[in-house]
Amino acid sequence: MGKTIFFTGLFALSILPLSANASVTATVCNACGPADLRQEALDEGNGDHYLYDFVNQKITHYNISGLTPRLTSTGMTLTATSTYITIVPIDSATQSVFNAVQNFYVSNHDSVYATAKEQVSVSINQTQFGLNARHSRLTAMSGTRPMTAFDMVQVPVYRQMAIDTQTSFSHLDAYPNVVRAAAGTVLNVVNVVPFVKVPIIMDITLEFPDHSTSVIRYNFNEQKFEYIEGSSKDGVGNPIPETPQEVSGGGSKTYIFPAGPNGAAAGSAQLTNLERMGIRTPVTIYHSGWTLACSNVSNELPRCEAWPL
Repeated sequence: MGKTIFFTGLFALSILPLSANASVTATVCNACGPADLRQEALDEGNGDHYLYDFVNQKITHYNISGLTPRLTSTGMTLTATSTYITIVPIDSATQSVFNAVQNFYVSNHDSVYATAKEQVSVSINQTQFGLNARHSRLTAMSGTRPMTAFDMVQVPVYRQMAIDTQTSFSHLDAYPNVVRAAAGTVLNVVNVVPFVKVPIIMDITLEFPDHSTSVIRYNFNEQKFEYIEGSSKDGVGNPIPETPQEVSGGGSKTYIFPAGPNGAAAGSAQLTNLERMGIRTPVTIYHSGWTLACSNVSNELPRCEAWPL
């Protein structure tokens, strides 16, 4: 039987998530005491929460139930008048997951976060829009061309194509051998114990021929790479907005395109991306580098203007 604590009271929305639906989470809580562990579990709301302590080499499993959102005169709160906090005993299966994750943590220089970079070269057939020779207006071109990060943002089919053709866990060479081997051990254990979530984050930055980039992340429980929304950047480092709200960031945002072919290509692709979202783009584009300034307009799409550097 697990140790059960009956808990009463109200929790502010800023402390606990609004959703009352149960979830499964994995959190690193190194050298945490009992009070810290319980608060970490409560912060995650209803569900099963696995807290990994690599300093003390242990895993704690909490089950939280009964939290429900309620609107009060002071705002939304989570009512906990019938909430149970249960410390679930660690069985051998859960312990085996922790042991594998602990090994990954040590192999990856005391971190659950691993990064790598891969060059991507995928040809696609699609109408392409670009600036003409005078950089004064958009012209249409068609045919085969290299895929870019803008395609990751705009076309789900191409996004999955880049993931499927460039990365597979069993053949992935982007990470150091020791990290890849440790991750493989974690994957083998998770295959047997799929209900225990792991806190490992393995990101790969995909770099396309135009130097634009997108980030994908390996999901151990789903056993696949997934695109991280909002992670894409153009060939000169500007973020690629994926929604009209991201164009101005809710206020104002500036995109800088230096002189030269890379800046011109990035600017062309950014303008096309804006037009795809229905945002009007500047008529004049400057030869020697330029800045695109986009600002939020109440109840309207963002407005963008171009200025020379």
